[in-house]
Amino acid sequence: MSKRKKLHYQPLEVEVSQADFDAQSNPPTRRRLAADFRKMEIKLAIVRPAGWKHGPKLTSAVEVAALAQLLSDEVQETFYVAPVNTQLEVVGFYLVAKGSLAAVEVTPADVLRAVLVAGMVGFMCIHNHPSGSPEPSDADLRLTKRLLEAAKCVGCQLFDHVIVGHDGYVSLADRGVL
Repeated sequence: MSKRKKLHYQPLEVEVSQADFDAQSNPPTRRRLAADFRKMEIKLAIVRPAGWKHGPKLTSAVEVAALAQLLSDEVQETFYVAPVNTQLEVVGFYLVAKGSLAAVEVTPADVLRAVLVAGMVGFMCIHNHPSGSPEPSDADLRLTKRLLEAAKCVGCQLFDHVIVGHDGYVSLADRGVL
């Protein structure tokens, strides 16, 4: 008779015996493997209000900036991603990060996670400069280039990166950065 050991994994708890490791005495069955796999499956979902299909169609930086003006009064630098469908209709807004008065720390993985979970092939980035000037910093330009490269790797397209401030907005697509 073998001793049963209890191994703890977060968030699952699984009982294992020596027989489980001995393929001849207890070969794994397809049904048991499938059940174990389903217990470990990670589920991702977008939660939308009932009846909501998509947001506005954004075809120009002016339209993106109109939405982004909501960020112009933020006292912290705030970075959002707006995944879009093939018709450039916004399917949601995702707050990627809130930073300090002068910077926000964002990685391509942070941005692309929302786009991929939404199942979309494109996105627009929107962030504010609490200083008031919408001019892109060197860090903004570096991030945009990294986002372009990362998006290509996963088959997505960055349509625009709009920076808003009290004095208006800057579209990096309109500036030829994209």
